[in-house]
Amino acid sequence: MEPSTIFALGAVIFAISSIYFYVRPQKRDTYNSPLLVSLITLVSQCVMAAGLLVSTGSDGEQLHWTRWAAYIASCTLLMWVIADRVMLSLKHKIELMYLTAITMVTGAFASVTEGAAMVLFFIIGGFTYVLMMRLIWMGNMNKLYPIKKYIYFGWSVFPLVFILSPEGFGIIPLALALVIYLVLDIFSKIVFYLEIK
Repeated sequence: MEPSTIFALGAVIFAISSIYFYVRPQKRDTYNSPLLVSLITLVSQCVMAAGLLVSTGSDGEQLHWTRWAAYIASCTLLMWVIADRVMLSLKHKIELMYLTAITMVTGAFASVTEGAAMVLFFIIGGFTYVLMMRLIWMGNMNKLYPIKKYIYFGWSVFPLVFILSPEGFGIIPLALALVIYLVLDIFSKIVFYLEIK
C-alpha cells in the first residue's frame, strides 16, 4: 500500500472524527479537546498525504517528520486531559506538558537524523517519556485504571514502531509502520475520547 493512500485514509478517518466531536454535546465550561486533537491530526494526515515537508532517508525512503511536529500539539493536549483525569496538581500538569513537547521534538529530530544522532535523540525522548509516565503514576490510581491501556498500548508502542521503522533501524517496511501509526492514532485519539466522555 502506498504511503499517500494510508495518509488519505487517515485524513478521512480524522475528518469524520472531527465532525463527530464537533457535533457531540460538550460540557459548557470545557474546551473541546477531542475536536482540537482530531483537527490537528487531520491536518497532519493531509500534509503527509500531499507529500509536503518530507525528507529522504539514506535508503531513499520518504521520512514524514511532520507527524512528530503535529504530535507536539495533539499529544500535549491529550496529556493535559490525562493529567486532569488522574488529578495531578497544576505544577505537575505544566511539567507534563513540557516533557510531552520535548519527547515529540526529539522524535522529530530523530526521524530526520541517522546513526548516533538518531540514537541520541531517541534516548533523550525515551528519558523524557519515562519522566512523563512517572508523573502520571503520581496521580490518582483509581482514576488511572480505566485509561491505562491507552498509555501502555496507545503511547508506549509509538517509540517501538519508530525504532523498527525506516526512521529508526529499518527493520519493518514503511507501509507497515504507517499502518501501525494510524491504528495507534485512532486508538489513542479517537477511541480514548469516546471512552472517557
